[in-house]
Amino acid sequence: MHCCGHPRRHHVGGWCVADEDRAAARLARKRCPACTATDAETLVADPALPSLAGSPRQVAWAEAIRRDRLAAIRRIDPVAAARVAAVVEARWWIDRRSVDPRFMATA
Repeated sequence: MHCCGHPRRHHVGGWCVADEDRAAARLARKRCPACTATDAETLVADPALPSLAGSPRQVAWAEAIRRDRLAAIRRIDPVAAARVAAVVEARWWIDRRSVDPRFMATA
């Protein structure tokens, strides 16, 4: 059972029972893939998101990064997500692609 309330069957393996228990607990703390995809689609369809500035390749790459990061930040802090969504430089999103969303929400 995921934290969003949706049940889903997963293959959980490990070297010992403790590994399997940790993996099962980690999956239980996450939202199911359907809810995660719905969050990302909602952000993409959001007309309030400004267009990104940069080369066409940068913009395409940064839009994917922005979609994923904003979905994670919105779950942490919706106000911070609105603040971070205002960034229109594609390079900014690409440079911060590996930054933890918790830190992006506080920046």
